[in-house]
Amino acid sequence: MQMLMAVAVALMLAMPSLGFGGDLHEAARKGDVEAMKVLLEAGADFNDRSERSYTPLHWAAGKGHVETAGYGEDALVPAYRDAKMEQRWQADRKLVHEPSPGKERAAMARARAAVRDRDRVGLEAAARGLVVHAPDGVAAGWNNAAAVWAAFSRSSRAYGNDGDDYYEDDRTEARRMAGHALEEAAYGLYAAYRSSAAPGSARETLGALSMIQEVRGEYIGAELALLGSLTEEKDPGAEDRLNRIRNEHGFRLLDVRTDHDRDDPRACLALSAAVARERHGTIADYVAVTPGRGDHPVVLRERVVCIGNLEHGAEYLVRVRDGLVDVHGRTVVPGESRVLVADRPARASFPGGRYVLPKVGSIGVPLTTVNMEEVPLTLLRITEGNLVDAVMSRSFAFWRRTWRFGCWERGTFRVIGR
Repeated sequence: MQMLMAVAVALMLAMPSLGFGGDLHEAARKGDVEAMKVLLEAGADFNDRSERSYTPLHWAAGKGHVETAGYGEDALVPAYRDAKMEQRWQADRKLVHEPSPGKERAAMARARAAVRDRDRVGLEAAARGLVVHAPDGVAAGWNNAAAVWAAFSRSSRAYGNDGDDYYEDDRTEARRMAGHALEEAAYGLYAAYRSSAAPGSARETLGALSMIQEVRGEYIGAELALLGSLTEEKDPGAEDRLNRIRNEHGFRLLDVRTDHDRDDPRACLALSAAVARERHGTIADYVAVTPGRGDHPVVLRERVVCIGNLEHGAEYLVRVRDGLVDVHGRTVVPGESRVLVADRPARASFPGGRYVLPKVGSIGVPLTTVNMEEVPLTLLRITEGNLVDAVMSRSFAFWRRTWRFGCWERGTFRVIGR
């Protein structure tokens, strides 16, 4: 069996590209981490480019597969990765690093002037200089760039929130620049994390990155960065902040609604994100209903989980259990909610829009009822000569409101059986 797998992998690696890349590209596009692991162990090149110049990382980032983007050239163990920022960082790795204290000091002076003058273009050039000429390494340069972008954001935000001395357009532009600066600050911290080889350096960098992401409203990135920082070293303060972010913005149960107007009522649980593909087949293991009879089918559609075969008029406790993972790699916050499955609303209707009693050869017009013991009925006599044409043209409901009817009989019909 192992020999067959080895031959299969060898054949896959030897297959020519058709413009979209080989099997490693395809595995990255699908987010298939296990397939990527097998191919990389067999010698596939993570930086290999297809005829269209796509690397596996391009596919992973473009499709939003965070776990897949975390598989790089030197590691088969997933670490913290942000798919979009990872793609940008891979391109920026080609920057020529020329440590120069003098040039770094000049870049820092230009950066401070750009912050003071809210000159975004000037700051972009200065920030790049901080990275290229940092005497203590590229990671330190990215950290410095992130710091000046954060200062630029504070300066622009203060300008945008100032009084009525400025035009509204100026304030709007200042807020937009503040948002852009926060984005650049986040990327600077991410690049510093990816560029650093010093042990233990990730905790502080990822902790700062999570704060920036939280300010930006990027709560998924904030949670994942904070999780990455805690893998380096335990920090009670960071753990408390992580719990707060998870409870307020994490992968969690949002709402439970009942679909009771049907023969087999069900409760549908709305989650805050779509469930990871590898959990689709075992979704029933992560939800529970009490009291349960053991025959409740569970159906998953993206981020909605429906539990069927409930009973009308019964109250249930529905729960989401620990261990469920979303498409971003976050573990669910266990939650529960009580729901009451109401009785179906009482109603009576004629199926198929049949309003007219047949003249002969039938026992009557079928009448469908729900939760009704008696149905008030009125039989009308119609003397319109063009009735056949009205019925055949499906306009009988319209003409019924305009014709004069004669009341033939009025009474109450008692429902017998179900």
